[in-house]
Amino acid sequence: NIYLFIILIVCKSVGSFLYSFFGVSLMMFLNSRKILIISMIIATTVLFYPLLKITDVFPTEPILNLAYKLDSERAGSLEFRFDNESILLNKANEKLYFGWGGGGRNRVYDEAGKDISVSDGRWIIQYGQYGLVGFVFYFILMYLPVLRAFRNSKSIINS
Repeated sequence: NIYLFIILIVCKSVGSFLYSFFGVSLMMFLNSRKILIISMIIATTVLFYPLLKITDVFPTEPILNLAYKLDSERAGSLEFRFDNESILLNKANEKLYFGWGGGGRNRVYDEAGKDISVSDGRWIIQYGQYGLVGFVFYFILMYLPVLRAFRNSKSIINS
């Protein structure tokens, strides 16, 4: 455990440190049922963020406005991510169901053939390469164990 904590510090990633602190705090101070509820909320968020982006329902502008009020440098980074997601989503939507496949065909190129897109998330890579079918099957494999644990939580807690 100490080794992993040292690795976490050496990585100098505030996000990873906060996630770890949050996760360890949950496990230390909450009971199993509450941990499962929070896990279900996180898993649902991870699943539905891409679906909201794909259906163009995600509130990108209000989130960017709030981010610019808090920290303009990080908001610029977030806007860059959202812009690239939009570019890649438009390309992926051309082959909605089964995607573009491998070989970089899901990427966006300019007239000179230079790659002008940045894939900054597993979901956009999965959706672009394998379409909606591949996206659903990939992410449902991560969601189902949490859902099953949540549904069976009474028997898990009682045992």
